[in-house]
Amino acid sequence: SHLRAALPSSWVRLRSKFSKYKPWSSPRHPTPEMANNEQAGCSLVSILPWTLAVILRRWPQLGLKVHHMLALIATGAIFYHLIDRVSSYRWVLLGGICAGCAWSAGTCLHTMWFHRSWRITSRRSLARSFNQLLWFDIAVPMEWETQRGQYVQLWMPRLGVRSFLQLPSFYVATVDTVQNAPGGQTTRILRIVTRPRQGVTGRIAQAADHATYSTIHFPVCVLGPYGHPPSLGQYGTVVFVLEDVGLFRALPFIRHLVQESRSRKNTVRRLKVLWQVRLKNFNHSHWVGDEISQILELDHTQPVDRIRYRNRTRLKYHFHAINIAKELARLLDGTGGTTAISVCASNPLRASVRRVVHPRTSGNCRLIDLDLEPCCKWADGGPFVNGTSDTFAAPTELSNTRRVFEPG
Repeated sequence: SHLRAALPSSWVRLRSKFSKYKPWSSPRHPTPEMANNEQAGCSLVSILPWTLAVILRRWPQLGLKVHHMLALIATGAIFYHLIDRVSSYRWVLLGGICAGCAWSAGTCLHTMWFHRSWRITSRRSLARSFNQLLWFDIAVPMEWETQRGQYVQLWMPRLGVRSFLQLPSFYVATVDTVQNAPGGQTTRILRIVTRPRQGVTGRIAQAADHATYSTIHFPVCVLGPYGHPPSLGQYGTVVFVLEDVGLFRALPFIRHLVQESRSRKNTVRRLKVLWQVRLKNFNHSHWVGDEISQILELDHTQPVDRIRYRNRTRLKYHFHAINIAKELARLLDGTGGTTAISVCASNPLRASVRRVVHPRTSGNCRLIDLDLEPCCKWADGGPFVNGTSDTFAAPTELSNTRRVFEPG
């Protein structure tokens, strides 16, 4: 009985003695407050490499999302400790935030010095508004490289406060090399074609419409290029189904496929372009014809019979209503091997193309949707009018198939 009475009293003394050293208060078993501190600290430390990755243009989309998520976690933790808990760790968190800001600022300055970004900003960009389209011609250094189908972000601080706070994205239509003056520096000219909409592009188009010759000049900073475009060089036949300004989205892919086919770096042997115009009073056919003709002239191998039409190009225009779905079905029925169908058109035309392609979709056939603009879907209203097709840029075939450029 004495032993039974001593055991509870001994257990009480032992428990009170070790109550000062709770296992959950040790570093191996942190308290909720310590866990919040560690979470905030890890978030702040993790922001640094992700910020570096974003600024150096490595995985920009994923990097920006993770960067913002970590910043929100760290900001929530600092407010929790400053306002709710009044923790002694608040100065550590504030120091971490200051260190992160200093690291980001230093990396930005280093990157700007390495890429000489102010040279781009100091150049004058030209914007023209013509026939419901907005054209940008931007000069960049020769070291600036872009892949087909990539997009850039334009920062235009001189166009107003709202433009200062926005970074609109645009796909690059063409890249040309220009010699400024005899003995002067050679630059690259980025050409961007887009439809004006509410926001920055709408204000630029409105200003250009009221300017002399519908042209304005302004400084711009080019950020990018960004994006991972689809690879089309692995297919034997590539078909582009385009509508209106969707042609400018596909021009970089067409030029790249022709260049690589000329040097036999891809497996593309047939390249067909179906272009339907619904824009009212579209007066860009001459420029488009010259651009595509220059692309076709890159293929110097001579076909058996070189056919040139009245406009002295390899293009033939059909000025009548056509049925894109019927024409596409006819092309696919006569095509063998691997085929890629790229579509950049309005929603009704996309739906008709899907109805034609999906029954034929297999391991040898793939349907690729091309967005008209980054983070912006095709709008069926606005500058488009209802009606039949006015112009059809005929399909073309690469000359290394040893066949003529006879359309369809």
